Amino acid sequence: MKEIVTMTGLSKGAFYHYFKSKEQIFLEVVESIFSSIIDIDCNRFVKGSLHEYYEDYLLHLDATYRLLLEKNIISPSFNLNYYSLLFDAMRFFPDFRLRMTAANAVERAVWLDVIHTARQNGEIQSTMSDDQITDIFIHTNSGVGMSNIMAGSSDDTVEGLRAIWDGFYNSMRP
Repeated sequence: MKEIVTMTGLSKGAFYHYFKSKEQIFLEVVESIFSSIIDIDCNRFVKGSLHEYYEDYLLHLDATYRLLLEKNIISPSFNLNYYSLLFDAMRFFPDFRLRMTAANAVERAVWLDVIHTARQNGEIQSTMSDDQITDIFIHTNSGVGMSNIMAGSSDDTVEGLRAIWDGFYNSMRP
């Protein structure tokens, strides 16, 4: 705490006026890092087709990544500390976990709607259920991101996802 107070240039009393505990500081840091990642407004993406939707989604991911780099919130060697912070925040702050769960549920509902519409419009055909297709899109996003972070860089996450999603999408085309 002494180092943090010194780095801010505030007195210890002034610092504790803004932050009541180390835990509150940690939560503020986590919120600032993850808010742009958690609070994706999937409803603003083009929903004319599944392909347009996931392309908009990928553009958003790329823009978010570049913004986080620009603000020095993350570095190009984005690493396992990202997941460590995320898991610690969910463990220490039940409300943060609930926020993550709620955001994931909203995103899932939008994906399901887009996929259902794509099936109804004849854009895709598959023996898989809408739920299964949704899971593939959502979980490959998490998996590619985690895999790249474990490898030491997330620079090619969007292009890696695009390649996988394009292949999957094309396999469902009539």
